[in-house]
Amino acid sequence: MNECKLSENNWTNVAVFAGGDRGHYRTDFDCFVGVDRGSLWVLEENLPLAIAVGDFDSVTVEERQVIKKCAQYFIQAQPEKDDTDLELALLTIFEQNPQAQVTIFGALGGRIDHMLANVFLPSNPKLAPFIRQIEIEDGQNLIRYCPEGTSQLEPRSDYDYLAFMPVRDSQLTIIGAKYELTEENFFFKKVYASNEYINREVSVTCIVRTGDRMEIVLLLLLIANLTGLFLIWQRQDKQEKYLTKSLEDQADNLSDQLDYRFEQARQAKQPDQKKI
Repeated sequence: MNECKLSENNWTNVAVFAGGDRGHYRTDFDCFVGVDRGSLWVLEENLPLAIAVGDFDSVTVEERQVIKKCAQYFIQAQPEKDDTDLELALLTIFEQNPQAQVTIFGALGGRIDHMLANVFLPSNPKLAPFIRQIEIEDGQNLIRYCPEGTSQLEPRSDYDYLAFMPVRDSQLTIIGAKYELTEENFFFKKVYASNEYINREVSVTCIVRTGDRMEIVLLLLLIANLTGLFLIWQRQDKQEKYLTKSLEDQADNLSDQLDYRFEQARQAKQPDQKKI
């Protein structure tokens, strides 16, 4: 990567446009970053393109030239790489400002493998330190991440449902929501769905139940808009059982993959710990 001179931008509040669903976005940000085809989305909305990053395999040669000409900084990645284009974009942003707050649009919808990779961005050890600074937003959902420990969630009047997804075998405590989860009534699920705010702060505590504690345990929060959620499930009512089974299987597979990645990260740190 060439030396990047982006200090002229205010990298406090950053919008990232990915290549997924384009039905929702906001413009109240300091700067805009395009990921692969998402760079065209930024330009088509007449927004200033601070960075365009990706292997650009989803655009034509002519479109890539337009992106390269209009972007303040253009990062051409190799198609064969360990990090996704979106991960590269986030790493570039946090290199400019480790305190940046990032909202990602266009991360949901489209190819399901891309969507799941986007949802589980903080499983990348290089992004894990920034999990509180990343959120994914579309017209129906807001996804945020919390580390192990206790997090305080302010009530949101623009959303109706609140759900929790621990990525490891963790015990949750939920206090202040409509349906509380405590040590007395605890039961384990992959996703604690359809909870609600009741006009007060919600306190969530995530504790690893295994003997081997990991440094980072992610808690995934999904906040769904009532109308949108109702319409989706109304259209798919006949497939409810199939969808439930499919989602449970996917959650099991993703949990196994995350356990593997966290174990790799832990083992990689052991030599350094021994030296200390």
